[in-house]
Amino acid sequence: MKVVIIGQSPAVVAAIKILRQDGGDFDITLISTDNSLPYDRSFFPHLITQKGKEKGLFCEAEDFYKSNRVEVVLNKEISRINFSRRKVFLADKFQVEYDILILADAPQPRLPDRKGIRKTGVFTLARIDAMRNLIRHLPFTETAVIELSGWTGLKTALALKEAGKDVVVVSGKDTLLPGVLTQDLSVLLLALLEKRGVRVILNTRVEDVLGEGECKAVRFTSGKVLAAEMFIVEDVRPDLRFLEGADIVMSDGIVVTGTLQTSAPSAYAVDVMAQLQEPPLVGNYLLPTCIGAAQAVVAVSSIKGVTATFTLDPEDPRKRLETVFSAEDVRLAEGSPRRAEGNRLPMETVVCDPAANP
Repeated sequence: MKVVIIGQSPAVVAAIKILRQDGGDFDITLISTDNSLPYDRSFFPHLITQKGKEKGLFCEAEDFYKSNRVEVVLNKEISRINFSRRKVFLADKFQVEYDILILADAPQPRLPDRKGIRKTGVFTLARIDAMRNLIRHLPFTETAVIELSGWTGLKTALALKEAGKDVVVVSGKDTLLPGVLTQDLSVLLLALLEKRGVRVILNTRVEDVLGEGECKAVRFTSGKVLAAEMFIVEDVRPDLRFLEGADIVMSDGIVVTGTLQTSAPSAYAVDVMAQLQEPPLVGNYLLPTCIGAAQAVVAVSSIKGVTATFTLDPEDPRKRLETVFSAEDVRLAEGSPRRAEGNRLPMETVVCDPAANP
């Protein structure tokens, strides 16, 4: 049986291990969408502080794929998928047939619709190449603005601060990490960031990236402009437009059942690609990589004829805060005074004439 896996996250490695468990006799092909062996996105912040080397990103060494008889395709871009004919078409007219398909990523992440979003100095936390470019841009960065949406973005903000940068965290809501943290924990996070010297701006988002070809400032929805050489947008989803016209049900992601099966025959979607109705969960690059890996185990179990359903274990957000900071820091922050205005810090470094920064 030919199994084709598309992606490069820990979900891919989990799928391979379960496929090979108990001597599973599958013909496995792995197609990476960014010319890289599978890696863990949650490791990205360690590269900024140089506390980890890049090889620490990768889930397994190259020998793992050889010993598990996995054909790895790294340098061929996916153009489309024909689900009825069970074929993956690559840009150079190369075709890969499959009996079972597991989709764990798309060829590209989809950037939000913002002015100037493709300028130099604008980054996501979705792909390894974006992180490499971010690190190369650090010597030219004094101020970094991050639209915060998840834990990796939070750790990235702290890593940039540790690297000596002026860091401004932005939230479009009146709290930080809404939907992840309670109101009390959000206020606690404000105090923790303030202690680390990270500025926070609430109730706004970046509307425009200003500068001639590269980020020199950002304009917020409020109309105010802040000088910055780096803008990071965290809430990014995979670009599913390569599947337009394909016979598969999609909404915000690829709609799947509890066993991660799609509406297309013999096709599964996991990790950033999957949209579950129950529990409600839409895949994106914010998701902890362990979720994608757990989904891959369920999908492959179903492929092997074992009944399994994906469930989402509730997270303890306070413990996550204690992991990102420390239990002692969290305890001390609970007793610290709060800013009367909810830490809506003024933007001291403002470009006076926004029109001068088209």
